[in-house]
This record gives sequence, structure tokens and C-alpha cells, in this order.
Amino acid sequence: DEAAPGVEAEVLAGLALARRRRLGPFRPLAADDEGTSGPDEEGLRQRDLGVLARAGFARDVALRVIGMEAEDAMALVIALKSS
Repeated sequence: DEAAPGVEAEVLAGLALARRRRLGPFRPLAADDEGTSGPDEEGLRQRDLGVLARAGFARDVALRVIGMEAEDAMALVIALKSS
């Protein structure tokens, strides 16, 4: 699944912002969170997408960043930085 280098750079930049702002895969889990999705989860997702959109990221990049699992996000950051 080869993507254009510009898209990968955008994803890396989006992940960097998400990590700094603790969005999406970098959001700390609540102590009482049992892995169930509550009504606030969609609100948080929309908020995170809005932060990325205001920072200038395309919707597809923002959706990709916010939809990642934390382990996948960190692995991608490491892989993209090393290439």
C-alpha cells in the first residue's frame, strides 16, 4: 500500500500534532474506562478532527491519524522517521 511521499509526510506531521495535543491515539485513557465507547467518544473524535482541520490537515489525513491505534501510530512515526 504505497502512498505518495507527501501524504506520508502529512500523516507524520498530523501524528506529531496529535501527540503534542494528546489527540486520538495519544489521548490518555480515563482510569474508569473499560474499553466501552460512550456518548462522549464521538464528541472527542469530532473535536480532534476539528483541531487537525484548523491546523490545515486534509480530512482524509485527519481521519487516518485519529483512527489509528496508539501502537500503530508510534510504529508509523518510528518507521517514517527512519526512512
